[in-house]
Amino acid sequence: MTRPTIARVADERGAILIQVTVAIVGLLAFSALVTDYGVLWAARRQAQTAADAAALAGAISLLHNPGDYALARNSAAQVGSQKRN
Repeated sequence: MTRPTIARVADERGAILIQVTVAIVGLLAFSALVTDYGVLWAARRQAQTAADAAALAGAISLLHNPGDYALARNSAAQVGSQKRN
């Protein structure tokens, strides 16, 4: 190797470290975004399931007791507020 080649290699020595650091930061940011988005969809699905169950409970209550809207509302609220595992 000639002298200019060795000097050039010495100048580029830390370049790969910077590129790897930028790539890791980008991958971590992307994985955090994907994780947050997944949690958002899971929470949305659980809320929709609770709303569907509450509506079904209110409809079944009205089927068994026609015209008793207060009972239907109460049973829907009770089912909708239950916590599931």
